[in-house]
Amino acid sequence: MKKLVVSSVLLTGIRGLGILFQALVILYLARVLPIEDMGLFAMVYAWLGLMRFLAPMGSDQIAMRRISGEEGVTATAQSISNTSFALTGLVGIAVALIAAIVLVWHTSFSPVEIVAIGLAIPAFALMGLFISQIRGFGQNLAAQAPEALGFHLLFGSLIALLAFGDAVERTTVLLCLCIAGWGVTTLYLMLRLRIGVDWSRRPRLIDIGRLAGEGFAIFQALLFTVLSARAPIFLAGVLAGPAAAAVLEIASRFGNLASVTTTSVGATFSPQFARLAHQGDTVGLMKSLRLSALLAALPALSWLVILGVGASTAVSTLLPPAYADAYVPMLLVALASSINAAFGLASNLLLMSGSGKVVRWFSLLQFIAICLTASLLTPFYGVIGIAFTMVVGSVIRDGGLMTYVVFHRLSTPVLKS
Repeated sequence: MKKLVVSSVLLTGIRGLGILFQALVILYLARVLPIEDMGLFAMVYAWLGLMRFLAPMGSDQIAMRRISGEEGVTATAQSISNTSFALTGLVGIAVALIAAIVLVWHTSFSPVEIVAIGLAIPAFALMGLFISQIRGFGQNLAAQAPEALGFHLLFGSLIALLAFGDAVERTTVLLCLCIAGWGVTTLYLMLRLRIGVDWSRRPRLIDIGRLAGEGFAIFQALLFTVLSARAPIFLAGVLAGPAAAAVLEIASRFGNLASVTTTSVGATFSPQFARLAHQGDTVGLMKSLRLSALLAALPALSWLVILGVGASTAVSTLLPPAYADAYVPMLLVALASSINAAFGLASNLLLMSGSGKVVRWFSLLQFIAICLTASLLTPFYGVIGIAFTMVVGSVIRDGGLMTYVVFHRLSTPVLKS
């Protein structure tokens, strides 16, 4: 358990540095890009985030769970690893082609921007897969550092080069996003090859189909979870325009800073949850859940207090006047983040113990609540109304999942993996 705590703290530190660098980049872009372009960039960024989690179709979570259970580079682990890679690659390419067609006919993006977005989609899809696979092999630091720190450093460095040449605009920013995505994904590929790949375990179409079917429940759970996290940005853009999406992007980036701890803790404890669930150790699961929730909640609550005291001054000082309304949404996002930190790791436990259906239904309720509440509140309260829906969604999903785990899932003597 001590090793998990140390690993969580280390990963949190790495993610903290990455988020700090990301915050500086986002601040700079908010100051130099027109607010409408910033809003469109925010929606593209959110879409690529969706691909990182959803393109593997749940196969990344299955691979991590099976690899953790095998506790070694076994033939079974290699077969699942290779098949999930093929599945994710195919999905990434298919989504990129569909996205390109939609963007050509229904948006004002230039051809260069459409190519950049289309090429970035497979990169982010494979990035998500490699992270889970490498975590499954017990290398949490190698799994998290390139994405948590390396991506933001590379993207920020490319933006800095553009700034020196006075060439920061929407098109060049999207190109930098694509280049940074492929750079980090290439690094993950090298790390994965270093662990070892059994080339004789070639994926077959029938194996790809079976893995997709097995991962469908996990995919549905992740679908609504990730949609609920990204939906507010899209809802802001659709219901209130790109400028509102830009304001919410700033509020989310800074209000959600403490989620770096939640993500790092979840990444560290997920393999532990998988092992304990495989062994049927409900006592160990409860201890791990309590410890992980504590490690995630304390920083989130602290950050909420800090924002309450100093965020108003920071917004007026660091951002253009167009972002003056970001303060209250920022506090609401931080409150939703705190609720997620305290209770949301129950979803990691359930996914790693084969209960993806439960996560799916609570995530669906969250998504529906966010959409309905946003449609009712946005016409009257704008970005504040959309940010409030994030609080409502966190209470429904994260609070509900924790209640389910404590009073139902862990009350049974044996957990089936």
